[in-house]
Amino acid sequence: MSYEAQSVRANSWTNPEQCPFCDATLEDGGWGFIAHVRTNSSCRTEYDMWREQITGDMSGEWGG
Repeated sequence: MSYEAQSVRANSWTNPEQCPFCDATLEDGGWGFIAHVRTNSSCRTEYDMWREQITGDMSGEWGG
């Protein structure tokens, strides 16, 4: 399955102390999420796919 063809499952972004991709408990919703995504390859892949999907929705530069 190609990168583009993979589907991103519906994620819950309602709890900032829980990863929306794997439901792991995070140290915090800011830096804890970034650290988690950097060390968890499957979450990084889903995060990258999510960012790719929403890139056109953001105007100007977005650092997230």
